Amino acid sequence: MITRLKTRPRLDALDNQRRGAGKKLGRRIYFGLLIAIFVSLGYFFVGARFVLDADGLVIKDRFLLAAEYDSRVIKTFVQPGDQVQKGQTLLQLDSRDIANKLSDFDARRTELLNQLEEVTALIANADRLLPIAEAQETQARKYSEKVQALLEQGYTTTPVRNNAMDVYFARQRDVAALAGERTSAQKRKKTLDDTLGELDRIIADTRRVFDQGTLETPVDATIGPVVPSIGQVNKRGEPMIEMFVGEAYILAYLPTDRAYGVELGEQVAMNAGCRTALGLVIKIGGLADNRPAEFQGTLKRRERQEIVKIAYDG
Repeated sequence: MITRLKTRPRLDALDNQRRGAGKKLGRRIYFGLLIAIFVSLGYFFVGARFVLDADGLVIKDRFLLAAEYDSRVIKTFVQPGDQVQKGQTLLQLDSRDIANKLSDFDARRTELLNQLEEVTALIANADRLLPIAEAQETQARKYSEKVQALLEQGYTTTPVRNNAMDVYFARQRDVAALAGERTSAQKRKKTLDDTLGELDRIIADTRRVFDQGTLETPVDATIGPVVPSIGQVNKRGEPMIEMFVGEAYILAYLPTDRAYGVELGEQVAMNAGCRTALGLVIKIGGLADNRPAEFQGTLKRRERQEIVKIAYDG
């Protein structure tokens, strides 16, 4: 007689399986990841307003070098990244504009020299003739006085006296004319001397600026990424070479509505990849409409940034 059915174990059931504990662990991992994602997104969007965590660029002060005349590059002496010293020649230039100006100046100078030579000759001629004319005037005056005395004594006639006076007056006019010519020539000579001196100064300044077509650096610097190519034409004042001068520093961009303060002299930590360094805030101020393109993202909104300058030993 059968009193109980034998219980047989199911083939799809495992005695050590704990489904309840597995579900709890999965939920914890899921919620943990979810919380981490939300925290990361929150920090990504608003974290910089509460924690000093800013993007920055390592830069040097820019120095743009340009020629003071229209020019064409005929030779280069530097390459991008070269270290150059003050007074070092960077480019050899040619300038049709300067050549034309110097040619015009030389022509004008030759013209002024010719005029000066003529005026100098007039002055010399007046200096030579004036003593003779003055002597003739004196002689004519004495003669007219003698004739006047003879007329008063009745030894001569009025026409003779009148003729003597005419000669005297003519000699006076000669003296006055020569003296006037000499004075006018002397004034003209002074004007020509001043004009010639000014022209010589302009020519000297032009040659000094052109300096035989050499373009030199006025400061110790590092050549930028672009160097003009041979044959390149540049207008007057157009930048030709970008250089970087002085010590490198960090230019950081902070949100204007941040909840923390930054003070001059404050020490900050910086990192670039696996490298870490300490820096010192040396300047605060200045606003940028937005961060540089390197730091812009599609998810972050455009906003004004405050610029902070940080010195570092690196």
